[in-house]
Amino acid sequence: MKRNRITRTRTTPAPLHVFHAPLCAFALCLALAPAAAPIARQQASQIRTARAQGTPQPSPPQPTPQAQPTQAQPADQPGAQPAVKLGFHVVDGANHAVADVRREDVSLTVDGAPQTITYFAREESPVSYGLVIDNSGSVRQILDLLARTAGTLVAANRPEDEAFVMRFVDQRRTNILEDFTSDKQSLASALSDMYVEGGQTAVIDAIYRAAEHTAGHAGANRRLALVVITDGEDRGSTHKLEELTQLLRREGVRVFVIGLTGLLDKTGGFIQKSSREKASELLETIAHESGGRAFFPTFGKTVGADLTLALNEIGESLRSQYVVGFTPSSAGADEKFHRVQIRISEGSGKEKRKVVAPPGYFAVASRVQDKE
Repeated sequence: MKRNRITRTRTTPAPLHVFHAPLCAFALCLALAPAAAPIARQQASQIRTARAQGTPQPSPPQPTPQAQPTQAQPADQPGAQPAVKLGFHVVDGANHAVADVRREDVSLTVDGAPQTITYFAREESPVSYGLVIDNSGSVRQILDLLARTAGTLVAANRPEDEAFVMRFVDQRRTNILEDFTSDKQSLASALSDMYVEGGQTAVIDAIYRAAEHTAGHAGANRRLALVVITDGEDRGSTHKLEELTQLLRREGVRVFVIGLTGLLDKTGGFIQKSSREKASELLETIAHESGGRAFFPTFGKTVGADLTLALNEIGESLRSQYVVGFTPSSAGADEKFHRVQIRISEGSGKEKRKVVAPPGYFAVASRVQDKE
């Protein structure tokens, strides 16, 4: 099993000092002029070399246009920084991302107390995410389709993004086929290596393990996420749902779900819910508690198109989100979980809009400055 991490080192040139003494200006220009030419030639040569070595990245099928970051709107006082920054998404009635939210459209409360927003922007950041795909017997007929469509998400990765591929069946058979890497070909190859096995599907256990693995790749201005594709029928997990949601909140891992619940029986009893209903509720809860999104494709002739549309929406949400900043009116790093509610007004055409965000944040000293 190979593990590829790409580390880039950026060198920032030292600033040039500016001399203001009038009598020295002419002499300084004469002194610098001979050195400027070779430096300029060297920089031009470096630029030509970099361009010659550059390799354009392939475009994925049906690409989703990338939203441009909006201009950051910080606090009124120069140099003021919010103590907490929270990321969120906005969707319309059809569960499509909304890209025209303004600062004045947003309000928020923490533990029921209104807060003053001191920062607002739409930001794009690199992401570390895992592709976690159900390989149990229930997906036998569509596993090849899942692997191909998941490849469109990988193809849209940017150079600074990294991902891993995990297959799961039960609590014993959860395998990372390709660890974190920026190599798209390696990720695509891992997707093609998936195969079906029978067993008692352990959905919660698989997501728990993947979240622990993802949390180890946290970094400054880097988002953490999981993209989970499963029917959602959990039969053999040892971890409880509450344990999983606590882990996702604590580590800031968003879960985006494609629920293949159409493969399950929709017949329920007078009291007992059907397998499809229980699986849908589980997946929606996991997505909601982490601040992610859930998609449920329709099975039939359009299933391939539905999967691709869902993955395009997920790809946009992985890298782009709205961010609000505020300084809590209550105590700062008190180690407690604080409930947050972000509200959004109606759109200009009175269309309904919905906020997708984690239900709160832990006020931990090492994270309270930036909880995206």
